Parts: sequence; C-alpha cells; structure tokens
Amino acid sequence: MALKRLWVTGLNGFAGSHLSQMMRDGHYANQYRLTEPVTQLELKDEASIKAAVLEAKPDCVIHLAARVFVPLANKYPIDAYEINFLGTQRLLAALHESGFTGRFLYVSSGDVYGSVPLTELPVSEERAVLPRNHYGVSKAAAELLCRQWALTGMDVVIARPFNHVGAGQSESFALSDWAKQIIELKHQKRTLPVSVGNLDVTRDFCDVHDVIRAYFMLLDKGVSGEIYNIASGREYVLGDLLNQLFELAGVPKQIAQDQSRVRPNEQTRMCGNIKKLQTQTGWQPVCDMKETLKTILTDWENKLKP
Repeated sequence: MALKRLWVTGLNGFAGSHLSQMMRDGHYANQYRLTEPVTQLELKDEASIKAAVLEAKPDCVIHLAARVFVPLANKYPIDAYEINFLGTQRLLAALHESGFTGRFLYVSSGDVYGSVPLTELPVSEERAVLPRNHYGVSKAAAELLCRQWALTGMDVVIARPFNHVGAGQSESFALSDWAKQIIELKHQKRTLPVSVGNLDVTRDFCDVHDVIRAYFMLLDKGVSGEIYNIASGREYVLGDLLNQLFELAGVPKQIAQDQSRVRPNEQTRMCGNIKKLQTQTGWQPVCDMKETLKTILTDWENKLKP
C-alpha cells in the first residue's frame, strides 16, 4: 500500500521539529512520508498558500503553523488573528479548491478554555470555552471555523494540546527559560538568581513526544468534527518542577521573583480531562516528567557549554 503524503505546516517549529525527527527515526514509516513544498508557506498570503498546497499534494495535513507566544499575540492581536484564524481559513479554502479529500488535523490549544472554575477540573471538551487572551480567542475562532468546514463535508479533526515541553523549546516558555538560567548559573555565566513568576500555580504538562503520538493517533482514529484534549491528565506545581530542575542540574537553589513575570488574574490551577482521547484512540502519555526535564537541561548544556 502506498504511503500517505503528510504535510505538516510549521515543521520548523518546536513540535514540528520533533515530529520531523521522529519520522527520520522511523516512527510511522509504514504509514506516512513527509511532503514539503518548495514554496514557503505564508499564512497571510493567499498566493503562497495555494502554491504550497499544489506542490505538497497532501493526503493528510497536520496544521501546526501559528502565532503561539501569548504575550506577543496580546501585543499584536491583529497579527494573531490574521495568522491563526484567517490563515487557517485561507489554507482550508486552498485545500478544498485543490480537490483535497484527506484528513485535516487542526492543532488548537488548551488555552481556549481560559477561566475555568476549580470545581470543573479536570476540564473536558464539553465545557464552553472562555479564553482570556488574544491567542486563546484566535484559536477558539479557528476551531469554530474548522467545525463549520467539517459540517460542510471536509474531514477535519481538532486537537487541543495543553502545555507541551521538551528539548529545543523557546526560552519564552517557563521550563526552558528556567533550565537555561540554571545552566548559566552552573557554568558561572550568570550571577543573578533565576528570575521567576508565580510558582504556586499548577499546569498540565505533557512531553512533546507524547503530544505528537496523539496527533498521529487522531489522524488514524479521530472523528471528523470532534475536539480532543491532549494532556497528561495531572497537575504539576510550577515551583516543584523548578526545584527538580535545580536538583537535576546539581545547582543550589537561587531564585528571585520578577513581578513582570506574574500574569494578572491568571488561572491558578489547570488540568485536562483526556478520557475522550484515551477511549477513542487508545492513547496514553508514557513519558516521565523527570526524564523530560533532563532532556531540557541537556539541550541547554549543549548550547551553552564553554
């Protein structure tokens, strides 16, 4: 049987680079082969999207490309909507126009839930979304768009990954940022304590490799028009993870709170309900958080070694 041509937008991003590496290592080699158009995809430009679609000729698509950094989306909201919402519409329209009949996996975010009462944790897909920032709104809007396309006959599945982490993640994100600062302390490239925000909040973290496995299982077993949380199903206290990073690096704990890193009115606890994904696909998170933290530290060791 011929391999399916898989087009992954945003292949050079954090999750995309891990997905690409997993496929080079032989994962899913009996089902898919990556197809990469020559034309660089620019979600603001309809012409580049149409050209990329015609070059890729995909049998299925994982749409990762997006404006993902929340503070940047809040600073430039029009840009976030232009890429995350209208860019998705342009891509879906171009695929439809090309005669695409495969599965389109839209990668949204657990951030769409926004403000969730603690009594409703772990939060399930049935809960109405209430995003508290422009990034979340842009993703929620794109979800509605995708569901509309599904209702009109296109095979579209929506993934809602929660915080996913691993080696190579931008230092804009907490665990990667702390790991970098700790390695700088270890090699005496930093004299200041590690700068932190609110360490008492909880978040649902999942290793990026587990998240990618979920994407492929949704390509295979997800139901068109449906939404699926991708999470670990457990809460991690940020302060506990920071302590583990110090311990794993062998560096004495040195921290200082930076008020600019404390988000006003932020969700104090978060955890995702993953029963739907587990029941319909058989997916389970298998990566150990301690091992994930080690890979993040090792990545920064390699980047910052003397």
